[in-house]
Amino acid sequence: MKVLILVENTVEVSFLLTGEHGLSILIDNGNEKVLFDTGQGMSIINNSQFLGLDLSEIKCIALSHGHSDHTRGLKPVLEITGKRDIYAHPGVFGKKYFIGKRKGVDVELSIGIPYEKKEIEEMGRLVLTDSSVKLADGIWTSGEIPFVTEFERVDPTFFIQEGEKFQPDTMPVDLAIL
Repeated sequence: MKVLILVENTVEVSFLLTGEHGLSILIDNGNEKVLFDTGQGMSIINNSQFLGLDLSEIKCIALSHGHSDHTRGLKPVLEITGKRDIYAHPGVFGKKYFIGKRKGVDVELSIGIPYEKKEIEEMGRLVLTDSSVKLADGIWTSGEIPFVTEFERVDPTFFIQEGEKFQPDTMPVDLAIL
């Protein structure tokens, strides 16, 4: 099993590779490749090309949750891969916001997946579930991860929009790769 970080906040080699706030991980079990998250989309194509990776070899994509720093690269990746299965929690397309202060200024910023469900359905095959799913031999999603300890908290500036109201985001859509 090989795990390669394609996108994250830093880069070991500063020339040609780029870093960005976000995450994308390629998991290769020797026979199949699975992409976990797609970052913000500014680095994934560049970094893949620099590393000599052919994204069209990806079997499927799994999204950890619906924030844009994990999902904005989805469309650019699907433009290369063609239709692929995309695994995510049913709530991944919910409206998500940062509402708080930055440098003393009140900010309300959409931080959710920047695409409509219909757009992604036209480019890939959505598999929306809160249960664990086998993606490839030895690669599974965790399914929904409940909070079970006192210290597990979501940033108090993260909200979801339900109708016209904002509610604290408890991140039930979060999942991991096993």
